[in-house]
Amino acid sequence: TVEEQGTMRANVGTFTRGGSSSLRGVQDVLESMFRTRGLPRVQVAQRVEQRLTQWGHNSPEDAAAMTDFIRPTSHEDTRPASVSTSALFATILRVLEIGATRKPRLIILDDVHWAGRELADFLDYLAVELRHRRIPVLVLCTIRTEDLAERPELETRLSGLSRYLGETVEKLGLERFSGNMGRELVN
Repeated sequence: TVEEQGTMRANVGTFTRGGSSSLRGVQDVLESMFRTRGLPRVQVAQRVEQRLTQWGHNSPEDAAAMTDFIRPTSHEDTRPASVSTSALFATILRVLEIGATRKPRLIILDDVHWAGRELADFLDYLAVELRHRRIPVLVLCTIRTEDLAERPELETRLSGLSRYLGETVEKLGLERFSGNMGRELVN
């Protein structure tokens, strides 16, 4: 893998059917980057601040925003009411950029067809920003089109990313693996 070869650091986020947060997979990625999975909020705050400082980014505001995003005080929301969506997206991108500058990042967002509109908005924001900024990050999203059809609003928003094809977005269609193909891949 790319991690074993030391080429990139991989971080994975997964979305689930009926998940409570449309950005849950992005939270997973950041928890992986900061190594905060399973930690209580107080320890998340300490770890995030410590890691950002190690990366040369001493910003109490970004540390607080990441703590609030990774471990919100309410289980219902990933974004505090006091933080605008664009400010949250800018902070997430800034943190991804800082982490990727230390070691290029492979960000895998799995089962995006279960995400919400906010993820599509974030991916659009990311596609635009990556046109103007050279950040060593590759974001790979997996989507099952047959499940995406159940979410027409998300499907429409994600299809809007096609305007960035050839610039910051590429689309690769894969056929469903047969049972034998899956076994061969694992073996």
